[in-house]
Amino acid sequence: MNEQILFRLRDLFKGSSHAHGDSSAALILLLLVWVQRAGMSASTGLDLSPQQLARELEVLAGEHPVLAKEFLDSATLRKLNPVDLTRAVEMARQLSGSADGWQALTDLVALPAILDVEFACDPSLATLIGQLLAPEPGELVYVPWDTTGQFSAALAALGARVVIETPAPPVIAMLIGMLHRDPWQIEQANPILAHSKAGQLDPERMYSSAATFLPLGMRFDLQWLDQAAPGRFPERTSSAAVLGLRQLLAVTKNRIVVAVQNNVLFSSGAEYSLREDFLRRGLLRTVIAMPTGLLHSTQVAFSVLVIDPRGGNDRVRFINADSQRFKTSTSRTRTTLLNIGDLVHMNADKLEGPETVSIPTKQLLDKEAQLQVNRYVLPEKVAQARALLASAKTAALEDLVTLVRPPLISSDRDQANSQDLADEPTLPVFEVGASDLPEFSYIAKPGRRVTLDAKGRADAQFLRPHDIVLIVKGSVGKIGIVSADDEPEEACVWIAGQSAIVLRVRENARIDPRALFVQLRSPLGQELLKGIVSGATIPLIQLKELRRLPVMVPPSELERQAIDALEGEAISEGHIAEFRREQADYAKNLWQLT
Repeated sequence: MNEQILFRLRDLFKGSSHAHGDSSAALILLLLVWVQRAGMSASTGLDLSPQQLARELEVLAGEHPVLAKEFLDSATLRKLNPVDLTRAVEMARQLSGSADGWQALTDLVALPAILDVEFACDPSLATLIGQLLAPEPGELVYVPWDTTGQFSAALAALGARVVIETPAPPVIAMLIGMLHRDPWQIEQANPILAHSKAGQLDPERMYSSAATFLPLGMRFDLQWLDQAAPGRFPERTSSAAVLGLRQLLAVTKNRIVVAVQNNVLFSSGAEYSLREDFLRRGLLRTVIAMPTGLLHSTQVAFSVLVIDPRGGNDRVRFINADSQRFKTSTSRTRTTLLNIGDLVHMNADKLEGPETVSIPTKQLLDKEAQLQVNRYVLPEKVAQARALLASAKTAALEDLVTLVRPPLISSDRDQANSQDLADEPTLPVFEVGASDLPEFSYIAKPGRRVTLDAKGRADAQFLRPHDIVLIVKGSVGKIGIVSADDEPEEACVWIAGQSAIVLRVRENARIDPRALFVQLRSPLGQELLKGIVSGATIPLIQLKELRRLPVMVPPSELERQAIDALEGEAISEGHIAEFRREQADYAKNLWQLT
């Protein structure tokens, strides 16, 4: 593909005040449609003035109300710099007049990504979803929310007839469709309420298959939803992902391939209700974990689900596409997929490997319908860690420790500005955050000072000797332990930061807190903690998962070795601190300012 011409076209309008962002991409696509319709001759448009070119483009845009609103209502075309417009047409002619350029016009999946369209994805993702769905030639495929037209282009390339629905004006998708040899059916409508009569599903509007990427983080107003579609959805939720999955299931007969944000795979509430129903009815066939960097506008974690509306699946296939076998970096923040054919074969149970496993649905239901791929397709190190535990004496973490949540805090400024708390006594405390947890030895000192409402304080939440501080949000797995020699006085207490949880070993536990800390900090413990990490945008460890975490109860000799190792680190840390003080003394009196 001659991408360089497309890049030059994109850059030409980047600085324009009349065509920027997706408007710039839409203008370029409109030019390509016009050149394609005008013919493949390199002389196309040479005999037209910039004003005539603008009128020609306006006539083309006037063919559909959505395009008319984009280009005519704002008179965008007439406001363009005539020189820029002439250069753009010349570049479009060059593109259409070369063999590589004609391929650029037919490889429509890549165009939105090249033109930096908002919410565009790497073309390999759309290609994967198309091949997973594998539509028959002429099959009608439902593609809601496809504002970029990439998924529709991938499906159309396989011979499908696509139907797009999107609540936003489908300008980009419509222009991509106009570049395709066969027309697409495109409607501006809210897919959540589409195919309905008086808010209820219209049984006459059904599709054989569907494919899409459900919107990220979108929420609907519950009051509006109750009025627009009363009782239509089993879960009363504002989540577009949950509602979107229900809608797809309701209007599709045979196959669904859909990308969803990862919180659908592990969250409680409506998401759990949805997962449980899908598993009990045997609707879910495959879950594929995708690498980050495939979406151009966000690094959010997501997965692809393969759903069979006919049911009957008693096992779920889990595939880890977030491995070196299936991905490569194209820049610091962007990724493309490799070996797409192998992923398709894995979905069809035709190819086994370390990146895939099949789990019975009953087993998944026993695990609270958790569907994160990293729970079941284990990296080699996690598998090694669990093998070590299998041959050792273990206990659930909750049997050994009490989990203590950090108290809520307010800053000194908030405290001072609050009229309700202005007359209440306060207690200065110091917060131990992720940056205060050392690589070795005990926690030396906490970081920032915060203010705690003394009236509502809970002394049990103050850090005590040998309390273990574990980060469960953000820098998950980072860990530290409070020394028995540095217990803060009442006037200066320590608390754990808001992203942490405190593990306080029970008095009658079968393990010393220092040995437990060393174990959780070790490669074994860190791999076990990685195995329970979830989170769609920010990594987190759910407390219910942490409570069930199996840990080794070491024999007395190994426990003693762990304690001695930690105390040895503390002694070394003291020596290092002394050496630093010595270093500071060598030149402290040289070239001083009085």
